[in-house]
Amino acid sequence: MIRPINDTLRVIEGGAFHDTASVELNKLVRHLDENGGAGSITLTIAIKKSAGGVMALAGTVTTKMPKVKPDETLMWPDANGNLVQENPKQQKLELRQVEEAPRERELRTAT
Repeated sequence: MIRPINDTLRVIEGGAFHDTASVELNKLVRHLDENGGAGSITLTIAIKKSAGGVMALAGTVTTKMPKVKPDETLMWPDANGNLVQENPKQQKLELRQVEEAPRERELRTAT
């Protein structure tokens, strides 16, 4: 019967390989949940036969996070070729603060 790979993953580097892979997977999932995109996690187990027939295992975990796109800023070119934050072709409204006069009302009673 073939042993499940989980048994081997748990003992590489005294369990640190398994723990590292779990943490990296969690980081990737959280990042994708917050930012979208696609990423990957690669588990590599290097195996070599050492003296006396024993197998030496070394594990590495590689995580590829998606690149987060920077926010875009929209600006318009003016007649001089400069970038401005307001559309120079759009008419500007002369807005001003209007103070509201206090209202005096007559109180009425219901009968």
